[in-house]
Amino acid sequence: MTERNVGAGEVRWTTAISAVEPDLLYRGYRVDDLIDRVTFLETSYLLLTGELPTHEQVADWQALMLGSMDLPANIHAWLRRVPGNASPADVLLSVLGRIRLMDEPPEFLRVSDLTAALPQWFGFLTAVLAARYRLTHGELPLEPRHELGLAGNLNWLLHGREGKGLAERSLEILLIMLADHGLSPATVSVRLAAVNGADWPGALLSAAAAVLPGHAVQDARQALHVLSDVRSADRATEWVRQRLESGQSLPGFGHRIYRVGDPRADLVASRCRQVAESQGRLDREDVASAIEQAVWEQHQKLPNLRWSAARLLDYLRMEEPLFGPLILISRMAGWAAHYHEQTQTQGDLSTLTDYHGPSLRTTNPC
Repeated sequence: MTERNVGAGEVRWTTAISAVEPDLLYRGYRVDDLIDRVTFLETSYLLLTGELPTHEQVADWQALMLGSMDLPANIHAWLRRVPGNASPADVLLSVLGRIRLMDEPPEFLRVSDLTAALPQWFGFLTAVLAARYRLTHGELPLEPRHELGLAGNLNWLLHGREGKGLAERSLEILLIMLADHGLSPATVSVRLAAVNGADWPGALLSAAAAVLPGHAVQDARQALHVLSDVRSADRATEWVRQRLESGQSLPGFGHRIYRVGDPRADLVASRCRQVAESQGRLDREDVASAIEQAVWEQHQKLPNLRWSAARLLDYLRMEEPLFGPLILISRMAGWAAHYHEQTQTQGDLSTLTDYHGPSLRTTNPC
């Protein structure tokens, strides 16, 4: 349901999906508990339905996801015609707007039951992203692996990496952490689309358009550039000082909600260090720690999720242009839950605004 009496120009949604403070919860489960016990698909099922799935329900979702990873010929043909300089984000936005107009659109486009449709959307967008990535790198698209979940197939379809190891589990954890986080602007766009009668594909397109060029994606990409600029731990203090004196922002630090640190950041940071150690890149983690210390001493800001997530994605060979699409695929779980919840809410939504423009004016006769 929605509430309007919060204050002029404000709307508050009442939701049973997730809580941000004091604990980060998905449907009442602590997220730091979920990441140790379940997969991204199971988490997505929980967000959408309110309950963790049975083994049979997981198997059904896995089959639906894998089935939609087998892209039809017209999608492959279109991906080959897309200009080579198109970003992965633009490709996903374009395919979301285009599939309705195709002579043979994917069958799941007409599935109204989100419990059946959502895993197919996961599979379809993952396959589109991976096929386009490989084509632009001069490689042929790969067939999905039936024994792998979404994170494993992302690794496989993008890079041809096999197995269920540290890399796959680390990506799985990151996808879970990104699956939902309250009413971000993109999530608000989903709920507003639902209020106005948009179907799920239309609501998804509105959210994708909001998140792909958004601050979170840019902040994550810029966080990597910080590490490249600083280069060594002994330069961190001076770099931060110069940055602050020049009035520039500190990508990856601070959060609009959390005042005492983003709880997701520490959870991902520990995984980040494990992957870095496996690759012999702990020196980079030492630079990151030195920057964190310098920022705290000089500016009293703590890292947010994007600070550690950007490094983890980089260790996992997920290039910067993939950041936005990966956020989209993971956050689609939360968006579907919010869309479904909003469609079950009775009544229309109206918002109030405070007018701060000129007072009443009249036109002068010529």
